[in-house]
Amino acid sequence: MGHAPRPEAILTAYVTALIRVKARQLVRDHLFRRSDEEDLRQELTLRLLKRARRYNPARASLHTFADRVVASLAATLVRERRRQKNGARLASISLEVLCDCGDEGATPLRELLEAADLQRRTGGSTEDPVTRAERDEALRAAIAGLPPDLREVCVRLMRTSAVDVARDMGVTRHQVHKAIGAIRTHFHAAGLN
Repeated sequence: MGHAPRPEAILTAYVTALIRVKARQLVRDHLFRRSDEEDLRQELTLRLLKRARRYNPARASLHTFADRVVASLAATLVRERRRQKNGARLASISLEVLCDCGDEGATPLRELLEAADLQRRTGGSTEDPVTRAERDEALRAAIAGLPPDLREVCVRLMRTSAVDVARDMGVTRHQVHKAIGAIRTHFHAAGLN
């Protein structure tokens, strides 16, 4: 195997483009956010450079080596993120644990939990009904304030996909996505995010 190639020999234009594309693919996955793209690029680059000492030119070209290593590293990053999301590092706590809450003395944790805690844990809504009604009213007012053509697109999008809306209205998907951008701008101006 010999000595590891220098970083500038490994990070060719092809390899940097490969890393950029792989990072972009990863952020499209629901496990990563768009803001993670630069961090993923750096992580893939660092891990590739660490594995560079394993490169053997007799077995494969540098580009093949980099392609295999980056693909493997991306799969590893996805597995690591899934473990984090699935709570592999979270410790369970018994509801029978006694909590010292000051004046009242020790109280079991189960007595301190409320319905909102259960809804939050199970992914249910913890939103106040009054807040929800106010938001729904603001949304109806914002939709009513749209120009007729955008209102029609908006109403159709609440029932079906952008592709179906484009087909049903006889317009291109680009026109529908442009309308979506205008609708978002209108909603943002109305204070809806």
